[in-house]
Amino acid sequence: MSTFPALLLVALGFVCLADAHVFTEEEREFFKQLTFDQLPQELKVALRKRTRHGVSSWCCTNDKPIKSIQHSKVVSETVKVTSRVKVGYTKCGFLATNMCATYDVRYQNQLKYAVTYYEVPDKSQCAEKDIKCCEHDLQIAGNCLELSEANKYVDTLTKLKDNGLLDLLG
Repeated sequence: MSTFPALLLVALGFVCLADAHVFTEEEREFFKQLTFDQLPQELKVALRKRTRHGVSSWCCTNDKPIKSIQHSKVVSETVKVTSRVKVGYTKCGFLATNMCATYDVRYQNQLKYAVTYYEVPDKSQCAEKDIKCCEHDLQIAGNCLELSEANKYVDTLTKLKDNGLLDLLG
């Protein structure tokens, strides 16, 4: 009777491992070269959330964890704003005895500012050429993300890549 829970846990472990995507070297290199702006919104949110909680996934080539330093930067984004503008008058009402205002829709670009956060490995603890993501992490757009978390976005990233929507410059 006591072996049943152990067998159940082992079976569940195999099911979890079967669902995990194994990233090829080509995929790893592709994800590493992406820029943050190219990522889908839900992946950006996951990376920001991870950075805000101070979780570090940077290691030296000897797999010794490295502390991360959190930086922030102000980014701007152009947003199209719609407004209704009075452009004149026209006759209206019973027998056209009144004057009614006429309106038109106008569009205007406005800058919207936001603060974003990103994590940088502390280079005083390891030579820059030896810094990499830890063993159970995947480097995506200059950030490290746990493989279990990255698996949630494999389908989205693969579809974007296959459809040419994540073309890399150069």
